[in-house]
Amino acid sequence: MKKNLVFLSLALSGLFVVSCASSRSSLDSGGSSSASAYASSHDGGSSWTKGSYSVSSIDFSASEDSYEGPVYSAPEDYVALDGADGLVKVDEDSSSLSKDGVTYLVSGIDRSMGAGYFALRQGGYFTNEGSYSSKRYAGLKISFSRLTDYGYLLYKGSRYEITSPNNAAYHLYSDVYLPLFDENGAASPFDYVSIYAAVGSFRVDSLTLYFTNEEENAAPSDKYLDFYTINDTHGAAEYDIDSSSSTYQIGITRLSDYYMSEAKKNPDGSVILSSGDMWQGSADSNLTKGAVMVNWMNLVGFESMAIGNHEFDWGVDQIAENNQLANFPFLGINIKDPSGNRPSWALPSKIIYRQGVKIGIVGAIGNIASSIATSSLGGYSFDYDYPSEVSAEATRLRAEGCQAVVVSVHNGGFDTTNCHNVDAVFEGHTHQNHYEVDSYGIPHVQTYANGSMVHHLRFVLANGGVSLVKHDALTTYDAGSLKEEPMTAEIYRYYLSRTSAIKNEVVGHTDSGYGKDEMGAIGASSLLSYMRCRFPDYTIVAALINSGGVRQTIGAGDITFGDIYGVFPFDNENHLCSATGRSLRNMMSSGFYVRSDLYSSSLDPTAIYYFVTLSYSSEGAYADSLTIEERDTYFIRNVVADYFRNGGQ
Repeated sequence: MKKNLVFLSLALSGLFVVSCASSRSSLDSGGSSSASAYASSHDGGSSWTKGSYSVSSIDFSASEDSYEGPVYSAPEDYVALDGADGLVKVDEDSSSLSKDGVTYLVSGIDRSMGAGYFALRQGGYFTNEGSYSSKRYAGLKISFSRLTDYGYLLYKGSRYEITSPNNAAYHLYSDVYLPLFDENGAASPFDYVSIYAAVGSFRVDSLTLYFTNEEENAAPSDKYLDFYTINDTHGAAEYDIDSSSSTYQIGITRLSDYYMSEAKKNPDGSVILSSGDMWQGSADSNLTKGAVMVNWMNLVGFESMAIGNHEFDWGVDQIAENNQLANFPFLGINIKDPSGNRPSWALPSKIIYRQGVKIGIVGAIGNIASSIATSSLGGYSFDYDYPSEVSAEATRLRAEGCQAVVVSVHNGGFDTTNCHNVDAVFEGHTHQNHYEVDSYGIPHVQTYANGSMVHHLRFVLANGGVSLVKHDALTTYDAGSLKEEPMTAEIYRYYLSRTSAIKNEVVGHTDSGYGKDEMGAIGASSLLSYMRCRFPDYTIVAALINSGGVRQTIGAGDITFGDIYGVFPFDNENHLCSATGRSLRNMMSSGFYVRSDLYSSSLDPTAIYYFVTLSYSSEGAYADSLTIEERDTYFIRNVVADYFRNGGQ
């Protein structure tokens, strides 16, 4: 979320000056050498795009993962599916195969690998459609090789047909017999089993499924649905809790520990959702265009993500690319082009199954297009009357047999007056923690930003519907008890190996730290100096930065480029604009960080002045009162980093 708060800093001429020589040097080289080198070489994570893998990264050796757990004895009853007797004999146009009277569904096969094995692409899975009457699956053993730089196969057993193979699944190792586990973590037989390529692509040489005649452990007498929701992580992948700098990020490795542990307590009834703004906001995520966050969500088992306004920050093509990387859908029922059509990457809803119950998830975004630069929208807008659209979709889902329908919306304060046919509302955008039950008995939750919270709602299934029985939340106070989940830690280390040289570059030092207002003032002053050097033929009298574009503080100690990224994460262009003194005066008093040699009272109302601001403002609320004269893409974080590199204090 960006919004303009009332803040004004005038005539800061004594604060600092960035020399034209240093700024021009950075400009001529395309910015800092590390940043430009990364931009020219980064492939956007295409090696992990769902449906393909990079041939250059194929590794036919065994997975680097080594199993260090307990040794389990495999039952004597088994069926082997290997290159000579099973999977590779699936017809070209078929997505299933039969063995001993049971049908197995297979998704995501790459049949180009040759005879004797097949490749399972990211997002692909294997599971049985029907079950045996006299025996149950006890465990499995698989021989596979990873084809991508990193990746994980997951597996699980269930009492129900498996439609969400990522939910409450376990890490699968090659050439090791592994049993199926129940909600108590004990080995237990089940009627259904699945294998899932959560992240990465794999060559599968053989698969052996083991059986037992034992009855599976009885299901809990009460059926619960546990919803876990998060919003506005803004790419906060790193664990960073520091009260001195007001930084509260649990980080994806510990969030995974929480999500995976909790889901396994109710493996047939847990649902993980996001209400948007998951990517933009940190060096970790921005430098990978959100890939690190999407693959984390793939691994954890998110069922959907409502599209937030800042998913648009890199343009709609990047949303489409990340949609291909994601194993889950992006939802946005009211994202429309001028003809009223939704993009292919924004579905209105998703249906999932838990404990044999059909559940509908409707996704929407608020009327918040003004919260990002207009040029990022790609011609799309957000229908204002979206509660009515959500209500109509909920009615349709109920008619299709959904016993529960929930809303995941990137907006706060969702009004259910005309939409009270839903069971819960999971909100986002305003970065405000809240839990409340409205007058219709519908719970609403939203978390703080930057991955600092997770809300949990538990419903009991009864009488053809659901009833809320519990609410709690994970907060940063609980983070100390969480551990780094190993698979997520490996994902994070992989991406960090590609970004750390940029992120961890030390650009300066501070003994006392900087608050948001100080960073806003530094940003405005350094931007003014830079743009005066960049466009010397203009007399630029002021620089204005919307306060919502300054996101974090900086603590005492070394200042890294990653720190600057966290303060100024948005890829807004620098716009050199012209306007009348009256219009410029209005902007200077309307919630900006301002660096100017002139007080607004000294501006001639009818004279034309040149000033610089960010595209969020010049294309947004103030577009009608100014003219854009020049555009520059050396983003403000680079300008501020140069200020510190050149000795700023």
